[in-house]
Amino acid sequence: MLKSELGGSVFIGNKDPYYVEERFLKLEENLHLTLSLIPGANHSLEFENNTIQSIRVVETIIEELQKIIQ
Repeated sequence: MLKSELGGSVFIGNKDPYYVEERFLKLEENLHLTLSLIPGANHSLEFENNTIQSIRVVETIIEELQKIIQ
């Protein structure tokens, strides 16, 4: 992803066990990527014990993707 010349969107929660802040910040160097860090979201981009907030995240992601494809 660091050297990809293809455009892309990255969505990750900071409660994802695979989230590493240093790696995420390094991705900012690739201008072909749009990065979104979702505070409190896990690997599934969900909030534990908060269904409404989890649904709102999906809504936000869909809105962001629609902006890209238009």
